[in-house]
Amino acid sequence: MRVRRLLAWTSGLALTIALAVLCAAWYLTATEPGSRWLVARALSFTGEHSVRIARIRGRLIDHIELTEVAVDAAGSRVNVSELAFSWSPRALLTGELLIERLRLAGVEVTPPPPSADSERPTAVSIPALPLPGTIRDLTLLRVTIHTPDQAVVIDELSLAANWDRDRMQLTNVILNTGDHRLTADAMLGIGDAARHELTASWRGKLGDDPASATIVAAGPLQALTVELDVDGPLTAQIGGSVRPLEARPGVTLSGRVQAPQTGAAVTFGDIDLGVDGDLAALIVNVSTQAGRAGRDEYTLTASATLGLEATDDASATASVDWRAVPLTANLPTVAGHGRFALAGERIALTHTTDAPLATNLAGTVTLGDPTPALDVKLAWQDFVLPLGSDQDIVGRSGTLTAVGTPDALALVIAGSFAGTPVGPVDVDARGRLDSQRLNLETLSARLLDGTIETAGTFDWRGEPTAALRFSGRELDFRRFLAAAPSRVGFAGNGTFTAGTNGPRATLELDNVGGELHGHEISGAASLRTSPEAIVVDSARFAAGPNRLTFHGTWSDALDGEFDVALRDLGTLDPRLSGSLTGQGAVGGALLRPRIDAAIAGQGLKFDRFTAADLEANIDIDLARSEASQATLNFSGLTLDGDTLGDVTLRGSGTAAEHHLRLSFDGPQASFETAAQGHLVDDRWFGEVAEFDATSRIAGAWNLSSPSSVSVSGNDAVIADTCFESGAARVCLTASRLPAGGKARVAMTGVPLALADYYMPRTLRLRGALNGDVELVYDDGVLTGAGALAVADGIVMRETAGAVPEQVAIESLAGKFTLAPDAFTAEVQANVERWLDIDGAITTGRAPDAPLTGTFAARATNLVWLAEFAPELAGTDGELELTSTISGSRAAPRGQGRLRLASGALTLPDIGLTIARFDATFDASPEAIVFDAAFGAGDGELRARGDARKPADSAPWNYTVELGGEDFALVRLPEAEADVSPELKLAGGDEGLHVSGTLNVPRVAIDVKRLPSSAVSVSEDEIIVASDDAGLEETANRGFMTESVSGDVAIRFGDDISVNGFGLTSKLSGAVDWKKRRGEALGRASGKISIDEGEFKAYGQQLQIENGRIVFAGPVDNPNLNLRAYRPNLDVKAGVTVRGTVRDPKISLFSEPVQSDGDTLSYIVTGRALSDASAGESSMLAQAALSLGAEESAAVTNQIRGTFGLDEFSVNAGTTVQDTSLVAGKRLSPKLSVRTDYNPFEQLWTFFLNYKLTPNWSVEAESGERQGADLLYSVEGEDLIETLSPFTK
Repeated sequence: MRVRRLLAWTSGLALTIALAVLCAAWYLTATEPGSRWLVARALSFTGEHSVRIARIRGRLIDHIELTEVAVDAAGSRVNVSELAFSWSPRALLTGELLIERLRLAGVEVTPPPPSADSERPTAVSIPALPLPGTIRDLTLLRVTIHTPDQAVVIDELSLAANWDRDRMQLTNVILNTGDHRLTADAMLGIGDAARHELTASWRGKLGDDPASATIVAAGPLQALTVELDVDGPLTAQIGGSVRPLEARPGVTLSGRVQAPQTGAAVTFGDIDLGVDGDLAALIVNVSTQAGRAGRDEYTLTASATLGLEATDDASATASVDWRAVPLTANLPTVAGHGRFALAGERIALTHTTDAPLATNLAGTVTLGDPTPALDVKLAWQDFVLPLGSDQDIVGRSGTLTAVGTPDALALVIAGSFAGTPVGPVDVDARGRLDSQRLNLETLSARLLDGTIETAGTFDWRGEPTAALRFSGRELDFRRFLAAAPSRVGFAGNGTFTAGTNGPRATLELDNVGGELHGHEISGAASLRTSPEAIVVDSARFAAGPNRLTFHGTWSDALDGEFDVALRDLGTLDPRLSGSLTGQGAVGGALLRPRIDAAIAGQGLKFDRFTAADLEANIDIDLARSEASQATLNFSGLTLDGDTLGDVTLRGSGTAAEHHLRLSFDGPQASFETAAQGHLVDDRWFGEVAEFDATSRIAGAWNLSSPSSVSVSGNDAVIADTCFESGAARVCLTASRLPAGGKARVAMTGVPLALADYYMPRTLRLRGALNGDVELVYDDGVLTGAGALAVADGIVMRETAGAVPEQVAIESLAGKFTLAPDAFTAEVQANVERWLDIDGAITTGRAPDAPLTGTFAARATNLVWLAEFAPELAGTDGELELTSTISGSRAAPRGQGRLRLASGALTLPDIGLTIARFDATFDASPEAIVFDAAFGAGDGELRARGDARKPADSAPWNYTVELGGEDFALVRLPEAEADVSPELKLAGGDEGLHVSGTLNVPRVAIDVKRLPSSAVSVSEDEIIVASDDAGLEETANRGFMTESVSGDVAIRFGDDISVNGFGLTSKLSGAVDWKKRRGEALGRASGKISIDEGEFKAYGQQLQIENGRIVFAGPVDNPNLNLRAYRPNLDVKAGVTVRGTVRDPKISLFSEPVQSDGDTLSYIVTGRALSDASAGESSMLAQAALSLGAEESAAVTNQIRGTFGLDEFSVNAGTTVQDTSLVAGKRLSPKLSVRTDYNPFEQLWTFFLNYKLTPNWSVEAESGERQGADLLYSVEGEDLIETLSPFTK
């Protein structure tokens, strides 16, 4: 009983407790007060962690809401404004956790500060959960994560999740923050080596541009593979792996990043970023390729190490080594090394790059509050910036210094550059930069031998603006163009504003000055721009007497006027002369304006062309919308001084229909042609309606029928176009050339007489030329064939007879074939009894294609050669040429032989007859080698030499060696000479040098009379030569003076004789000739001795006692020393000649010593002057005259006294030919006679003078002219007395 009662009581108690527990559980979870109490009790057990909840609503059994939740744990803090949680406990009955909704709003998270003692976990994994579960909606709103540097805000994060024992699945993951949105699905494996998968998409902005990306990741956390695709202003395709749990965690990536707008791209094959085991160092290895527009340009390899040290001052160091190797030949290899060290708030930076981009950066950054401070300096030395294969900019040296904070940064730049488009440039600049403006205090650039200076401000507060002042001085633009100005200076200012409605700018250019070809230039300009228009208020330019002005506006259309007054074109360009004046207006579109202008020119000259007058009137619409017309007329055209004629061009119409007419009228030829056409797109279609031409050489030609033509920028099409002149006809057809197509030229009956103009006057051609040439251009390959032949050809040669000699041209033809892979050509000619030619050549199209060919010519009668070279008159015989052609197209080679088979080549001017001639040659584009032998008389002359082309464009270098023995160089009736040369001629860029020895074994001169060509020209005579002759003489003199040098020893042999000019003698001696460039004829040393002989003078044969011609200075003015006497006299009397050739000194000598009059009388008459007869006085007078005025004075005085004359003297004229002998006698006090004799002109003049008063006389003259004169004479004293009253 008691047991039953005890059991009942126990059961009741247990039931009561169970009910109480159930009731308590129900109260604590199913009621709001109970839930609040349970949560509060739970929070009291959090220990050192602090959890505070401002308000609790709802029940733990299904739904609960918390507000103002704050959690502090281990230095971190989490604040949640609102937290709502809903779940389904019923799902626990099936062994599953089901959370319907978990929503957090206003979440702020502050992580704990990093600790140096924190350890990196060796493994990261999602632990196995006790039971599977599902979260149908997890949402976080307005999440802010605070870090020491910034606050990260997430507007929304939502997802759904479910998990079981092996994995957790996340779906519909959405993250929104600002302009960015991320959606994702993920599978997270549970366990240490579980596999994870992630697929995510992102949309947002990169800068101001929209962008998107997708990322796919898969694998365990130990080796997670990642693929990333980005689209936007940057596109990227990146793949790699992440290794967060290895002993050396790291990331390996590869892929390509490109900027589509610029084409710049980076391709990287291996970026390896890792952390060593103790988290003290970060190691990065990179290998990339960078380029532009799909073309890789650089391969970049780099490695970096970041070392961390947990100290109170947060020390850290980092170093990086990198190298960029170009993938194209025109870019340099660049390498560099950098290092930075952080100690507290100070970072020390250094970075260097190697040549050719050699730079050095050093400085510090102080991480102050609120902004960092910089003190850095970048220096460069021989910094090479390649611009292309043929141009580099070299920074010789320079520095860039930046000191201050971002709000007040002082900048200083100094540098020297070479290789720029304007040559060497030195730059110095100084300014201050802040967040709102750049104040450019000074920018000075030294270039073009002058300076440009600029100063101003750039302000980006509100609308960006700029205001600049600039000036330049002493700039020389002749570096770019010889006709450009020098010493240019200017000053000006400008402004720029980037307004919301468009940019606006002003420019004022003042005080433009300088020099152009020695003439002062000046100018100024004022313009302003706005979104609506560009206005040029004024622009003017002047150079010497030349003026150019313009003013106008460009908005929707141009509206401007210009005035041209170029009074002296030579001041603009020395190659020009004359004047151009005119005015006009421009309108319409900027790129295709309408131009209305009238231009006139006078005395125009350009290079070799001149025009007396130019008249141009144009009204052209380049936009092609309205009719245009133009007239251009040149009158008085000349070329090299030869008159060409007048040219007139007229045009009128529109692009759709226009007419053109061109006419030319000159003394040698005239033509007129007319065409009409229209323009469709960029192709012109026209018809040439007429063409009439008349030429003094070619005769009259005209167009047989109208011809159609079409032309574009790429090709031209010409329909059948034929020109006729009598029976002659030339036709042209072309289609789509040169872009592709074919062309054909056919001619029939073209008279050979057209070539008469270019032939010697004694040769004429008759017959006709027929031919056909066709070329085809297809797919970049030119092929074709052609042939020319002469029909019924005759050469007519004028001879001494009345009937010209006629020689038949039996054949004259040539042909060629141009195939896709080969080229062949042949030529064949036969002129009856005169000439045979036969040649052929074959080669391929490639530059290295073999080249083979032969050429042979045989001149069977050389009489015609003198028609082309009159100096070869009398030449006759046969001349043969045989040669072979070999090598390749790029390096052809010709070898051959030229020989005189029979007959002789003659040069009558020097009597040279070459009876033997044989020469061989070997020629290529780089060198010519020859060996020739000439035979004349019993001697021979040999010439061996070569010419070679230097690597650059300098003239060829050549060497010729001349050798021979007893070569009969001169064979004339009055002179013969043999030479045996041993000479060397060397020439090239610096001119010609002659060296060696010239042996003259034999010279025989026997002059019976002085040839007319040897008569000297009077000193006062002026010879007017043709321009061509003058130019040729000047050119020859200039070449001899400036280009020729030499060192030659001239040796005379034992057989040198002279018989002429009264001299009969033997000569011997040696002379050394030396000449430097710049000397006219050079200098000589040595002497020529007159070993024996006689000299005829004063009508007597004088014996040469001794004679020498001594060279010791200019070659054309040697010293003379000659002594000759009349033999067989009791007194030895003779003459001595000393001085120089230009200034000889003649004197008399006698033994025993006699007076000059007696000495001269002994020479002339053989006896003393006192024994001479009166008839011999004339002979003595002429002899005295030859002595000159100075030497003859004593002689004439003695003759006057001996023969009782009142006057006997030598009257020296202005030239030797004007010198005369005067003799006179007073017959009474008032009457006298005298005679004047000129021995050079053989003229006698007689004078009879009668004195009327002491001052007045009458004189009669008889001789070359007849007449009488009334003379008034005043003695010196009488003249003074006469003038004295006027001087008081």
